[in-house]
Amino acid sequence: MDTKNTNEEWQEILPKSDNWDFDQNPKLEGEFVRSYEHFAKDGRKFFIHILWVKDENEEDKEVKVMGSVILDPRFANCEAGTYVKIEFLGFETSAGTGNQYRNFKLQKRKELDPTTSVSEQFGYRDAGKKDEDNLVLDLPEDEEEGGKIRSEDIPF
Repeated sequence: MDTKNTNEEWQEILPKSDNWDFDQNPKLEGEFVRSYEHFAKDGRKFFIHILWVKDENEEDKEVKVMGSVILDPRFANCEAGTYVKIEFLGFETSAGTGNQYRNFKLQKRKELDPTTSVSEQFGYRDAGKKDEDNLVLDLPEDEEEGGKIRSEDIPF
């Protein structure tokens, strides 16, 4: 049986994900996708956390973040779709054991709360104040038109 086919094109199968090299790039940000358990050959269990990030060409790619005692409980508080930023802070020494560990900071982008006004969420002056003066925009007075521009004067 002849298995040669000169018209066939072959494409290399590449790994679906890159591993995050925090020594090379100490900061990584992207959309948290999921976490899953993985077992090492010696039977130890650890977590892998998956993020979608933009590469240098602004293309989406999947990146694996190796779990740790620091990262695992923090990622447990993240829901899929949360935009996160991880920063490798270097090695630190445990006060209790004297052992060194890799320390990380994990942050998530603040979500807007639909029950509060935009001015309250972003800390604009007098946010939440219900009096008439709070509706006045800080724009210069227009003498010909009769005074300050008020929020009800703006059509949008």
